[in-house]
Amino acid sequence: MELNTRCPECGTVFPASLDQMKLRKGYIRCVNCANIFDGFEFVVSADTPDTSPRPTPREPIQVQDNVPLRAEPGLSASRRTPPRVDLHTLNLPDDAPDTDAAGDGNPDNEPVSVYIEPREDRVRRPAGAEFLTHRREATSSGWGGLIALLVVLALLVGAALLVYAYRVQIASSAPAVRPWLERACVSIGCTVPYPQRVDRISIMDSSLQAGESEAVMQLNVVMRNTFGKAQQWPVLMLDLVDFSGAVVATKTYRPSDYLPDETRDLPFQAGQEVRLNVPVEVDDLKVNGYQLRKVFPDQGTK
Repeated sequence: MELNTRCPECGTVFPASLDQMKLRKGYIRCVNCANIFDGFEFVVSADTPDTSPRPTPREPIQVQDNVPLRAEPGLSASRRTPPRVDLHTLNLPDDAPDTDAAGDGNPDNEPVSVYIEPREDRVRRPAGAEFLTHRREATSSGWGGLIALLVVLALLVGAALLVYAYRVQIASSAPAVRPWLERACVSIGCTVPYPQRVDRISIMDSSLQAGESEAVMQLNVVMRNTFGKAQQWPVLMLDLVDFSGAVVATKTYRPSDYLPDETRDLPFQAGQEVRLNVPVEVDDLKVNGYQLRKVFPDQGTK
């Protein structure tokens, strides 16, 4: 169903759909001057004359032959063709009155080419949407921090295992780090031993002489560390032989047996040379000679 309404601004009378006017609370835009007004308030009958201003008739233009036509300045297609009513572009105020005009709508169900443009300020986000967005961001940030922490812990554990496996090499290459490694080993029950290079320990001189009694002899040894780094003290093994060259006894001397008290807790320094005097108990053995070896328990003898 259509109604005729008059624009209060320019007096133009034009038809408008009743259903669309209800949707827009009666507000409509003039087809001539684009003024927005309440269409229900200015409804007129179909025979009401149109009082809108008309363009002044122009003198007919004389067109000469073989002369191209030129459009008259200031006369555009929009002036020659009346604008269409487009309710889509209506921007009505939020406080427009809710006018429910009487009528049965459009009984013929005729399509009306009207589009209602939604206003952005009426589109509201559901309650709690912003909270959920922040919660997702916080959850993602929390997982990222946890993964980064796990990666850092894995790297630290891997580095600690490498230091533990190569602690001897690290302490030998960087002696300044040895005190730190030794303190760390105290808490986990490990040690930081010095290198064991028995091939770089030289016996410069040795002799086995009679002692103060027949049951005790004296072993004199001059030993040098030719290794470029400090290392552990070796174990000395003394084989006693008789006149036939057979070994009649083997004596084992650990560093605590042949080193003085002030040297036992120190390593065999690089280039260091020591003179040792070790008493050897022979009891009633018939000793005619000896063989002296230096060993590390984990590497065998030399």
